[in-house]
Amino acid sequence: MILKKKYLNLFIVLILISCGKSKTEANLFKNINWIPFEWKESYVGKDTLKYGSIEILTTIKGIDQKLGMQFDLGATNSVIYENPLKNIIKDSLQYPFKVNWSDKEKFAGIESYKIKDLDISSNTYRFQNLAPSLLKNYGSTKKSDVPHIGTIGLDVFENKYVIIDYDSKKIGITDSLSVRLLKKISFTNFEKTNIEQTVFKIKIDDTNHNVLFDTGSSSWTIITGESKFNEILGNTEIKLDSVEVSSWGKKDYFYKTTLNKTVTIAGKEFKNMEGYFFKDNNTSKYLYDNNILAIIGNRIFIENKNTIVIDYKNQRFGIIK
Repeated sequence: MILKKKYLNLFIVLILISCGKSKTEANLFKNINWIPFEWKESYVGKDTLKYGSIEILTTIKGIDQKLGMQFDLGATNSVIYENPLKNIIKDSLQYPFKVNWSDKEKFAGIESYKIKDLDISSNTYRFQNLAPSLLKNYGSTKKSDVPHIGTIGLDVFENKYVIIDYDSKKIGITDSLSVRLLKKISFTNFEKTNIEQTVFKIKIDDTNHNVLFDTGSSSWTIITGESKFNEILGNTEIKLDSVEVSSWGKKDYFYKTTLNKTVTIAGKEFKNMEGYFFKDNNTSKYLYDNNILAIIGNRIFIENKNTIVIDYKNQRFGIIK
């Protein structure tokens, strides 16, 4: 009887500790607007990439249905695709937002026009007064209950903290973080470059290198052009696999191998990770011209169940310890 009582008391203590821990964690993230997300699969030949892209559900005033949008911090501008929009609203003059049709531009080689003062809502968060580009005749023409209508890009997060909880599949957006939470984050500062994207240093073994963080590169850990991969990350003669990938309508082949290097990001070490490369092209030239070694994608943080914080107010990237 005494032994049973002892175990019962221990069980009660463990429950109280667990409840206290959950309450403490909830307090750390108090007043943060959370947006749940799902992984949208990508299909590459016969293969399925489980982590194709981060998809969030949104609504736009004047459109009476849910709309899917990609969350892509590698895209400097948010965009709306016209093809799925035309499945909902046939007449472009009836779009529920203002389009500057007199100002034609190019976005990734695609004809585009600026939208004025667009509000997009997702869960409890509202993106206000946006100026995304409308991509003319772009996107899927197939009808869907939840059409994929565009991309939420980097431009909407100025002076915001963006939290990505990969294990719980949710994105937090806030103007401030508690002192207690900030103490739990290991940060590394952004690097000043000529581009508007998120660039910071990582360490490969004992050497520092600039990388570009891109949530649009969901399926990759670290990826670069063949010449830099061969020079710094590993030996491209060891090709374990190759995949064909389409981005903005253009196809490319990626190759992968296991790195024999320790990669340190914001003070956290990652070992035995896969590395990817592609034949040198305009993308690799863009990276090299801006003194960037490679692109870091979501997969490294997915596999390690990390929660990351991108601080666009103080220009730094962090991982919660």
